[in-house]
Amino acid sequence: MSNLKTEVLAFRIWAHCKPLDWNLTIRECSEQMGITLGSTLNTVRAKGWVSRFAHEVPISIHDSWHNARSPNVLTTNDVERLIR
Repeated sequence: MSNLKTEVLAFRIWAHCKPLDWNLTIRECSEQMGITLGSTLNTVRAKGWVSRFAHEVPISIHDSWHNARSPNVLTTNDVERLIR
């Protein structure tokens, strides 16, 4: 993604999330904005904004097992792995 495209997408993400006090997950942001998760993640990482978002975390051992196998859930471990 070019620098200009990254900055434009970053502004769109910022403008969407700021009024919500960043109280949504990266996945929710991408879905609400109609942007692919990959583009959203790349932009958020490039801007250093990953920690601003809420993180989806399992609430029980069962959920942890289930979420680890679900392609639709981005967990805290996924986010931490992406920002390394």
